[in-house]
Amino acid sequence: MSPFAIGWKALAANLSDIAAMGGIPDYYLVSAAFTKSWLDDGAEIYRGMAALADRYHMDLIGGDTVSTHDALVLTVTVFGHISDDGVFLRSDARPGDAVLVTGTLGDSAAGLAVLNGEIRLPEGDRSFLIRRHQLPEPRLDAARLLADLPGRAALDDISDGLASEANEIAKASGVSIVLDYDKLPKSGALSQLKAEQQRQCLLFGGEDYELLMTIPQKQAARYIAAFSDQRLSLTRIGEVVTAPYAPAVFFKIGRR
Repeated sequence: MSPFAIGWKALAANLSDIAAMGGIPDYYLVSAAFTKSWLDDGAEIYRGMAALADRYHMDLIGGDTVSTHDALVLTVTVFGHISDDGVFLRSDARPGDAVLVTGTLGDSAAGLAVLNGEIRLPEGDRSFLIRRHQLPEPRLDAARLLADLPGRAALDDISDGLASEANEIAKASGVSIVLDYDKLPKSGALSQLKAEQQRQCLLFGGEDYELLMTIPQKQAARYIAAFSDQRLSLTRIGEVVTAPYAPAVFFKIGRR
């Protein structure tokens, strides 16, 4: 990763946590420990953070810079606030809810595999996946739209993979979640991978920073239409059910 991309992604990961609760970011702090080999790249790392922060009118208000002999260390803290619409929690899923997700899944993990030489693709697909890994887009726009829509929602960002985040919601809410594998949204670039590679990226690949949500089933069509009006992708991928034994995540896989 370039120094610019390192700065961008360090801030993006924190902004995604703000989006996961429906928050609005205000400002951020950065503490950095630079080795001699990284010192000349410091300005470019901060430029990467600033490029993303400017999109959301955020200021860098402080932090600390020190030297170290071991490795580059960045510690980023984002402060934000919640609007009058309230906060979204993982514990608000209910049996009968629809499960939806923004964007496409698995692209970041596939981009890392491309960089590691594990996957070979045409240049256009390769560049797309690498960008999704190195310069992810936190879904603050989707979070704010969700806050403007009526009704209850459980929400989480996909930093550790779809299966892991769905399990977090299931555990917090005391429910089970059934996801339809064939409905998981994927990019054209990801579709070029072998079936098993796709499965690993879609279910277990992290750092997409898309938003996973559950909402009352009767609201699903309205939410999808509202997102489409704002040129945002929202796909229904499953449902919440009563936990049969313990909170769990199940996948329906159709015949191909």
